[in-house]
Amino acid sequence: MYIDTGSRLVRLIYILNTRKFIFFSLFRSILHLILHLEIERKFFLCGLKIIHPYNIIIHPKTILGKRLTVYNNVTIGSVDKGDQTNTPTLGNNVVIFPYSLIAGNISIGDNVIIQAGSIVLTSVEANTIVAGNPAKVVKLLKNV
Repeated sequence: MYIDTGSRLVRLIYILNTRKFIFFSLFRSILHLILHLEIERKFFLCGLKIIHPYNIIIHPKTILGKRLTVYNNVTIGSVDKGDQTNTPTLGNNVVIFPYSLIAGNISIGDNVIIQAGSIVLTSVEANTIVAGNPAKVVKLLKNV
């Protein structure tokens, strides 16, 4: 039987944060030190699912779709260009496997799978599987 402890832990963080518990900032700091999670509470509202919650960084200005699944050691970040910060926009039903990096002013379509170790610096069309450094389309998904 599979139990998603990562999402339960993340939901606990969200619940504690929404109720404004006094010790939440201390609890969140301890989790940041132990698990290296840098995730804003607004992302939990869109159905963020974290598998193996360790070393996950999601830029606060990133736009996430519904039902995003993220594995360990994933960075979704920005590329700074002068005064503006460019962050990715992710569609619905996106799965990001371990050790992946998504950065820049790019768009990830709906129903996209990003394989482990991929570095995504360009936009990805919907219903595709991408892999590699730099990430390239390896398969189109049909009947999604």
